[in-house]
Amino acid sequence: MEKRMDKTLLAGPSPWEKSARVSPFQGTSMQAEDSPTFVRPHPRVSIGMPVFNAEKFLREAVESVLMQDLQDFELVISDNASTDATRSICEAFAQRDSRIRYHRNSKNLD
Repeated sequence: MEKRMDKTLLAGPSPWEKSARVSPFQGTSMQAEDSPTFVRPHPRVSIGMPVFNAEKFLREAVESVLMQDLQDFELVISDNASTDATRSICEAFAQRDSRIRYHRNSKNLD
C-alpha cells in the first residue's frame, strides 16, 4: 500500500522553527484541517550544561546556544553550588527564555 503525503500538511513553518505548529497527522492521508494544530510538547533536543563558578564564560556560552538555527530545544543548566555570580546569571537567562531550565545543587557534589 502506497503512503500518501498530503501537500497541505507540508505548508507552514517547519517543526524546528521557534514555536512551530505541526499537525499530529503529518505524513498520513488525513487533512490538516481534520485535526487541531499544536505546539510540540517536548523539545526536539535537550542540551545539558554543567557549571561551577562559571561567571567568566557563562553568558557567552548560553548566548551561543540561543543563537543556533535550531530553536526547538531546551537548555538544562546544572549548577554545582557555585560561589560566584553564576546563580544570578542563570536565573536571569531562565526568566528571559522559557527554553532554559536552571537547577542548582545546595552543596558541591565533588
